[in-house]
Amino acid sequence: MSTVAAPSGLSGLFAPRGIAVLGVTERETNLGLRFTRALTRHGYAGNLSVVNRDGAEVEGIPAFTSIEEAPGPIDLAVVSLRSELVESAIEQCGRAGVGAVLLFSSGYAELGGDGVQQQRRLVELAGRHGIRLLGPNCVGFINVRGAVAPMASGFAYRPSIEPGELAIVTQSGGVAGLLGERAQDLGIGLSHVITTGNEGDVTAAEIVEFLTADEGTRQIALYLEAVRSPDRLLAA
Repeated sequence: MSTVAAPSGLSGLFAPRGIAVLGVTERETNLGLRFTRALTRHGYAGNLSVVNRDGAEVEGIPAFTSIEEAPGPIDLAVVSLRSELVESAIEQCGRAGVGAVLLFSSGYAELGGDGVQQQRRLVELAGRHGIRLLGPNCVGFINVRGAVAPMASGFAYRPSIEPGELAIVTQSGGVAGLLGERAQDLGIGLSHVITTGNEGDVTAAEIVEFLTADEGTRQIALYLEAVRSPDRLLAA
């Protein structure tokens, strides 16, 4: 791994020096492939690797059988694996020194019951490794000026996204895509489009704090179905 200091706070999540996408194959229905194509479509310039069972290269991108084999630094891992494989993937990310995980996988607190406990265990596991977790049940985000677009939403399949000063933060991936599309159709440029999913760890309130310090963001649009940290959000 690189000896260069890792980005602080949420910078490693939203402006990562390196990204690894786990579980990528060349099947058109593969979710990891959707994330990978969104990253390349919008010009991600950092270190990009894919991880799959065979270590098979995908669309010219270097592949490895484990994230621990991928060259660093890797600040962000994108995980869209079956739920029974997620804990092992988090463990591997911890050993590889990954600082943040974007977790698309679902079947957690959004189902209630046992899913709540499973999500809590997952967040605790990530915390023990010093990993910030965006999600689970999260379709991703786009940092427009930074050209970082790990997002499985159809919005990320636009040929281009015009930059601007509006950030969109939602828990729902569908709403994020809808608001992003309408903003672009109206000529409104975007700085970020961020979905938070279940907010097991990283919350909308913390993201608003992060965006208030972003020089390229002057307005923030929120669509929240529940507020996890109301005092923190009000303070931000």
